[in-house]
Amino acid sequence: TTGTPSCSQPQTGTATITVLPAPTVAVSTTTATVCYNTAGSITFTGTPNATVSYSVNGNPAQTVVIGASGSTTISTGALTADATYTLIDITSSGTPSCTQTVNGSVVVTVVPEPGVSALVTSPSYCSGQAIGVQLSDPNPANTTTTFTWTVAAVTGGVTGASAGSGSIISQVLTAGTVQGTVTYTVTPHIGSCTGPSQNVTVTVNPTPVLTVNPSGLTQNVCSGNTTNITLSSNIPGTEYYWTVNQSGATGASAGNADTTGIISQALTATSNQIGTVVYVITPYYNGCPGASKTVTVTVNPEPVATFNATSQDLCSGETTDIELSSSVAGTTFSWTVLQSNVLGAAPGTGSSIEQTLSTIGFTAGTVTYTITPSVNGCLGTPITVTVNVNPRPDVIGDTQPPICSGGTTSIILNSAFAGVEYHWTVTSNGVSGASDGSNTTGEIFQTLTTTSDNNGTVVYTIIPRLGNCDGAPLSITVTVLALPNPKIQNGVVCVDSVSGSVINPYILDTELNPAIYDFAWYEGSGTTAVLIPGETGSTYTAVAAGEYTVYVMNTTTGCNYMKTVTVTESNPAVDVQAVVSNYFADTQTITVTVIGGTGPFVYSLDGGEFQSSNVFPYVLPGEHTVVVQDEGQTGCTDETRVVNTVSYPNFFTPNGDGINDTWNIWS
Repeated sequence: TTGTPSCSQPQTGTATITVLPAPTVAVSTTTATVCYNTAGSITFTGTPNATVSYSVNGNPAQTVVIGASGSTTISTGALTADATYTLIDITSSGTPSCTQTVNGSVVVTVVPEPGVSALVTSPSYCSGQAIGVQLSDPNPANTTTTFTWTVAAVTGGVTGASAGSGSIISQVLTAGTVQGTVTYTVTPHIGSCTGPSQNVTVTVNPTPVLTVNPSGLTQNVCSGNTTNITLSSNIPGTEYYWTVNQSGATGASAGNADTTGIISQALTATSNQIGTVVYVITPYYNGCPGASKTVTVTVNPEPVATFNATSQDLCSGETTDIELSSSVAGTTFSWTVLQSNVLGAAPGTGSSIEQTLSTIGFTAGTVTYTITPSVNGCLGTPITVTVNVNPRPDVIGDTQPPICSGGTTSIILNSAFAGVEYHWTVTSNGVSGASDGSNTTGEIFQTLTTTSDNNGTVVYTIIPRLGNCDGAPLSITVTVLALPNPKIQNGVVCVDSVSGSVINPYILDTELNPAIYDFAWYEGSGTTAVLIPGETGSTYTAVAAGEYTVYVMNTTTGCNYMKTVTVTESNPAVDVQAVVSNYFADTQTITVTVIGGTGPFVYSLDGGEFQSSNVFPYVLPGEHTVVVQDEGQTGCTDETRVVNTVSYPNFFTPNGDGINDTWNIWS
C-alpha cells in the first residue's frame, strides 16, 4: 500500500500478458518530382488503422491514419518548393495502444516554374526583314528552360508568321501597305513542366514602293534651270532621302526626311560641256527603306552665240555672209528678222545666214537679225546682228558720135544719186590716148589717136560708185576715125651744079586714093604756106628745094590732115676712084674716094649691103665691083667701078701630086 506506513504482503496469482506486435509504417511517393504549384502524393504503408505522426520540412507534426487496407495516400497540395516528409512515430489503434518511434522519409522535388523573358531587338521591323525576338528564363537557375510559341493574332495583313520553338523567334514578316503586328504566345518549358505563357507583339512596318516622275529616270535641264522630279509612294507618310553625285555641274544637294516629294534644285553647268547630276533616292516609312531608284539629270550648258561676218555693210543685191558659232558643241541657231527699206531677209535656221538683200528705192536700209542659240532644247541669250544695205547708184551716158583721130571725147555722165563717183576702165583697139580714171564730175575728156591708118575704137566701161557700192556698169563705145595719112617723105631733087638744070625731080606721092580723098598742095608751111594753083591730085612733082605741104581730107568722114616735108637739092659726084692697098698681102684693102657731089654717100662691094664707110678691108684676090650712091638712094649719084686685086701663093710643092705643084700670080 501506499501511505505511511507502507505495508507489503506477498501475493500469489497468475496473469497472462499478451504482447501486441509493434506498429510499423513506411513512407513512399509516386511523384518524386512535381511541377511548380502542382500536388504530389505521399503513401503511408503499415499497420492498419495506426496513426502515423510525421512532419513536412521539419514543421509541426501532422498525423494520418493508415487505412484498413494498410495503405493511405495523401496529397501534398500545390507545392512551390521541395517537400520532405519525415516519419516521427506510429501509434496502433485499440487497447492497449502501442506507440513506436519510426524513421523514414521521402522527398518530393518541385521543378522550378519556368518563365519567359522576351527581348525584342527592335521596336518595329521592316517588311521583308527577319525579326529577332530573343527568349530566356528570368530565373538564372533555370538553365534547361525551353520555349514554344504560337501565333495568337495578326493585324495589317502581315504574312510570314508561324508557330515554332526555340530560343529565338526569327521569321521574315511581310507587311501590306499599312503597319501591322504579329502577337506570339510564348510558353516556357522545363521538361514536362510548363510555365505561364506570355504574349510578345512585333510591329511590322510596310516597305514603301517609290514612284518617280520622270518615269524614264532621266531628265534634261538647261543650265540655271530647276529640276522637276516628283516622288510618290504607295504608303502615305513616306519620307524621301537622296544622295547626289554631280559632275560638271553645281547646285545639287542631298535630301533628308523630305515629305514634299519634290526635288526642285537649280543646277548650273560649270563649263561649256554637258554636266550630270545623279540622284539616288530611297523612300522610308517609319525607318524602313524601300528600293532605291536613280535619276540622272543632264545639265546642258547655256549656248553662247558668236558671229563672224565678212561685212555688216552690204550693197544692194549682195549676199550676207554671217557665220554663227558657239563654244558648246552641237549648238543650233534660229533667227528672226526686222527689215527696214530692204527686201530679201527671212527668218530661218542654220549655222550661217546667207541672204541676198536689196534696197527699196534710192535710200539705204537695214536688217536686224535676232539670233537665238539652242542646244538640247536649251536656249541661250539672243544676239543681234545689224546689216546695213546701201543702194547701188545708176549711171546714164549718151551714145558718142565718132571722132577724128586727135579729137577729144565729150562723155557726160549723170546719176539719180548725189555724190556718185564714176570709175572707168578702157579697152582700146587701134587707139592710143585712152586711160582708166575716175572723178565725181562725170566728164570724160580724153584725146584719142588711132595707131594705124585704120579706124579704131575705145570702149569705156563706167561703174558708178556710191560709198563702197558699185552700180551696174555702163559701156560707151567711141569710134576713132583714122586721119588721112599721106606717105610723102622728105626728099632730094638732083640738080647739075654747073648748069643748074634738074637732073631728077622729086615726086611727092601721098599714096592715097583720090576717089576717097581731096587734096591741096602748098609751097612752104604753116601760115606762110602758099597754095599751088591747080594742084589737087594725090601727087606733086617738086623741081626745086623747099618745104611742101599737102592738105588731105577724107570725103566720107570729113577728117583731114596736113603734112609738110622738106625737099633738098643734091648735086651728083664728078668722079669715083677705087684704090687697092697691100698688094700681094693677105690683108688687101679697097678704099673708095668720091670727088664732088653733095653726099653723104653709101658704098657697096660686090652687090653686098651698102655701108657708110668707104673702106673694104680683107678683100680676096680677083675682080670686084664697087657701087657708090647718095644715102637714101636719091638717084643723084650712082657710080660703079671695077677693081682688081692681085695675090700669089707663099709656097709650092712640085712633086707631081697635083697639089701646089705650080706657082702663079693671079688677080
